[in-house]
Amino acid sequence: MTEEILSERRKKRLDPPYFKPTGDRGKVVLYDRSDITAWVRASKVATRPG
Repeated sequence: MTEEILSERRKKRLDPPYFKPTGDRGKVVLYDRSDITAWVRASKVATRPG
């Protein structure tokens, strides 16, 4: 996951959720570790047994 991809997802209001402690015009973006973990876990793909 790149910063550019995360930026595009924020512009589209897509997950993962984030915080903007410096307001809408600020450049600081923070992510809660548990939100990221939940977001990644939700994308799990099951594989077939070999």
